[in-house]
Amino acid sequence: MKIPFPNNFEPQKPLKIYDYQDITIIIFAKSLKPSQLNLVNLYQQGIIPPHWQLKEPVVCKPHSFQLSFQEGININVEIGKVSFSYKKKANSNSLNIIVNNFIAQILKYQFQRFQIVFRRLITFPKGKCSGLNFINNNLLSLPENRIKVNSVSPHKIQLNFVYKLENQPLLISVIDTPIIKKKINYSGILFKGLINDEKTKSMNKNKYYDNHSGSNIISNYPKYLDFFNQIVNSYLL
Repeated sequence: MKIPFPNNFEPQKPLKIYDYQDITIIIFAKSLKPSQLNLVNLYQQGIIPPHWQLKEPVVCKPHSFQLSFQEGININVEIGKVSFSYKKKANSNSLNIIVNNFIAQILKYQFQRFQIVFRRLITFPKGKCSGLNFINNNLLSLPENRIKVNSVSPHKIQLNFVYKLENQPLLISVIDTPIIKKKINYSGILFKGLINDEKTKSMNKNKYYDNHSGSNIISNYPKYLDFFNQIVNSYLL
């Protein structure tokens, strides 16, 4: 999913000029089809509150569609999966409402597994720092000759960390990310958190079950988001 930039994207601080965050919850269900979750059905099934209004026209494609609501929530429905996403500045209660409403309906679509994705993008002023140097100097602390191969420096650096919160693995990737905005090149770091439903993923794909533990993890995603941000703020930045 493309990271949107505001129109007033300009340097704000000596070090950090932009801090963007979004959250996406992806639910995979074998029998799910876009026609089952069109806008009318979402209202009728009680997944979307009746007072919610669209922010933009529905984006329709042959096998998917996307809804964007004024509450800051985006819904993307494809064959076999539905994703709910919002930007951190939006009202997180809105995401809780529709995700919990959908979980209540989940078994009828033959629920398989889920993913929760946190993304946090930090960019630096032009010429002040680079994501690659930041990762090497602050997280790796390796001398230049240790990261060169045949006098060639790495073009990109990505680090992966795995933490466990209540026995649920949280993968955090730190990625050197170039940014182009208004034809100006910036350097940044993308922190990406990923929670996979390992239990259902390891099952035979033809079996389905009432995944109460999975539903609890999805419903309690704010706890994982706080944990993700604590790691980023306290240990990685």
